[in-house]
Amino acid sequence: MITSADNEHWPFDVPIADLKRSGLPAPSVVRTTKVACIEAARVERRAGHLDKATARTVAQRLRGLLGSP
Repeated sequence: MITSADNEHWPFDVPIADLKRSGLPAPSVVRTTKVACIEAARVERRAGHLDKATARTVAQRLRGLLGSP
C-alpha cells in the first residue's frame, strides 16, 4: 500500500525517494506491512513507477516479513 508520509510512521515503511518518477503529488511511503490485492479491472490509472533503489528496498522488506530468502 502507498500512503502519505504525513501519516504516522509504521515499522518497515519505505520512503519513496523519487516523487517525480512515482507520479505522486506529495511525499509518500510504501507500507510493506499492509498488502492489498485488487483486480486489474479495478485499477483506474497508474501514477508512475518506483525508482530501482526504492523497489529493491520494498522487495527486501517484503521478503523479510514473509520469511523468504
